[in-house]
Amino acid sequence: MNKYIYSTFLFTFISIFSYSQVLLHISKVPNDTPDSDTLYFASSINNWRADDPKYAFTKDISGNYRLDIQDVSFPLEYKITRGNWNNVETDSRGNSIDNRTIKRAKAIGDSIEVDGWYDHLYKEENTLSKNVLILDDDFYMPQLNRNRRIWIYLPESYSSSDKKYPVLYMHDGQNLFNSASSFAGEWEVDETMDKLIAEGNREAIIVGIDNGGKFRIDELTPFENSEYGGGDGGKYVEFIVNTLKPFVDSKYRTLSDRENTAIMGSSLGGLISFYAILKFKNIFSKAGVMSPSFWFSERIYFIPQYRENMFMKVHFSAGDSESETMLLDIDKMIEKMKKMGYPDSSYRLKVVKDGKHNEEQWRKEFLYAYKWLMN
Repeated sequence: MNKYIYSTFLFTFISIFSYSQVLLHISKVPNDTPDSDTLYFASSINNWRADDPKYAFTKDISGNYRLDIQDVSFPLEYKITRGNWNNVETDSRGNSIDNRTIKRAKAIGDSIEVDGWYDHLYKEENTLSKNVLILDDDFYMPQLNRNRRIWIYLPESYSSSDKKYPVLYMHDGQNLFNSASSFAGEWEVDETMDKLIAEGNREAIIVGIDNGGKFRIDELTPFENSEYGGGDGGKYVEFIVNTLKPFVDSKYRTLSDRENTAIMGSSLGGLISFYAILKFKNIFSKAGVMSPSFWFSERIYFIPQYRENMFMKVHFSAGDSESETMLLDIDKMIEKMKKMGYPDSSYRLKVVKDGKHNEEQWRKEFLYAYKWLMN
């Protein structure tokens, strides 16, 4: 059956205060799209879940894909998946594409044309620097009874010196170092670190933990959400603290004290990084919290009082073109921190002009976050 199905693509927006209804049609998919696969709408309104049944396209007898979404606010960023980030849409060569965006209500929108799938087409060349290694392709996580790939970046000087290094733990390891493994674009952490170190910034070991695909929401959320589930974040952080960190400290020359241990991530990774530095103050003293999903549970705002003998640094960042509540949620968290006695020197907020909820923004922000946190 020919999968290049051309049909009229129509967005119907019915204004209800600041919200609308969106009717989506996909007019083209690649020929090798399996007939049995369901297409999904992964976006900021469902926390980028790749297989959310509430946002599954229905396919009619003619092969048209349709999705009717209620109560949408603008701008709305999204991508099309086949139920997993390993088979997200790509360009015609299998390379990552920017998030699609619906900026405002309009009578007729452009047609959704899916040019390729990540798991079917040519992928970009490996972009790993020589300083990145796979620590383990199948590292066991006893707290979750799962296995995971772990990456590690060692500074250029590691092999020619005997000094010890601070360590930064990061989530979504697929996206940190290598275009060929990324599902939404690479952060270029290795290239950025090489540049920072050449400019005289402090050296560090970077440990990247792959996300668990279908388990990503569960593992990166410390509390359950009534709609999206989750809540295994405590176990995930315990894995980092009680299993991964001791292994890294025993195998590599690290500065293992809290003053030299940091954690960083974006979106759900930002949420879990903030939770980690609150829950394990004796382990982490620094956190990069980019575009955090604080909306997932109000319980994240119940933070402990400041402890003077455990100074910490939290770098918040977000774009002004993300969700309507992103910056409001961060402001709310900062106000809560102030009330609980955290000094101004323990946090900072960087608002990125025109910044969106994507890897391009986080790739650029990594440099600024690292310099402030680690130097």
